[in-house]
Amino acid sequence: MKKLTNFAFAVFLISVFTAFSIVSAGAQSSSITTIGRNIDKAEISDAGQAKAPAAEIALPKTGAVTGHGVNVRKGPSTSEKKIHDVLYGARFQILEEKNGFYKAKFEDGTTGWITKQLVTTTDKKLLADAEYSKEALEAAHAKFKTTYEAYTKLRNKATYDVFKKAYYEYSSLAKLSPEYKTLQKNPALTKIIIDKKTYTLTVYLNDKPVRAFPIAYGGNPDGGNKKAIGDSRTPEGNFKIGYKDVRPYDPVATRGMWLETKWSGIGIHGTPWPDSIGSKASHGCVRMYSQDSIELYKLVRAGTPVTIKAISASTGI
Repeated sequence: MKKLTNFAFAVFLISVFTAFSIVSAGAQSSSITTIGRNIDKAEISDAGQAKAPAAEIALPKTGAVTGHGVNVRKGPSTSEKKIHDVLYGARFQILEEKNGFYKAKFEDGTTGWITKQLVTTTDKKLLADAEYSKEALEAAHAKFKTTYEAYTKLRNKATYDVFKKAYYEYSSLAKLSPEYKTLQKNPALTKIIIDKKTYTLTVYLNDKPVRAFPIAYGGNPDGGNKKAIGDSRTPEGNFKIGYKDVRPYDPVATRGMWLETKWSGIGIHGTPWPDSIGSKASHGCVRMYSQDSIELYKLVRAGTPVTIKAISASTGI
């Protein structure tokens, strides 16, 4: 009886030892499997050490354009259709990045793709809001006037680069003035004077200039008053806006404000040829940067008076 009891106890010990071995092996196997999965998810360095996966780099939230008359396209490729152009300093919200392009939503509501090469996400001066004062606006306007005049005469890269930066500073401040905000609320108070000598279109509140825009006009070399259909001159005199419309980028570049004249098809509109601004280049219309045409569109209405002055009658910007 004692031998049987010893035998049963020995069997019991063997069973316990076997069960313990199985559990230990299972635990070790599970641990190895887990480690293997973790290694699969990790990067392996040259030294053979596992490291954590690289964190996804977050996109910057905002950017600003560092070129001038920069194309905005329908998709992230230079082969995609142009839908807009934007000026130096134009700010936008970054929605996506692909193929060296940012998908951008601009302050005027336009959305499209712009090459990263012409964008800054770190320039504090371009990304910060302008600080308005009457004195700052007057100084910026004077600088714009001087640099734009130099550009229209020389039309080279050096004068262009200086002009584009001065225009950005001036336009940023002009849009913060009390007079500008009054016109935004009540476009019925707006009137426009186009000056052929200075290649400018200026928006007035009563008799006070509020916002000046660079333009191009009729390509006839004499720059004179229109005399016949097809002479590529811009008519001079007092007119008014008959109607406004939204157009494709080519050939009207998004916004048109059409004048009531005895000549058909004369208007103020954006251009898909931004390099023509500051010169005699059109078939008779007044051209603006595409981005500027969107801005002006919001400041005028049907019936807004427009005066186009002859070169000899220039009053300055």
